[in-house]
Amino acid sequence: MQKKSETRQSSQWRKKRGEIAIAKEERTRFDMMDWKKMKTWLHLERWRE
Repeated sequence: MQKKSETRQSSQWRKKRGEIAIAKEERTRFDMMDWKKMKTWLHLERWRE
């Protein structure tokens, strides 16, 4: 009986780990997008001067 709850807990933990990994992936992708936007914005600022 105890083993059953143990496996359920570990699968939940693995799911949590997976969600964290996905969140990290999303954040890095967003950072790259933001960096590209910033680069274009800096380019426009330079061009305006």
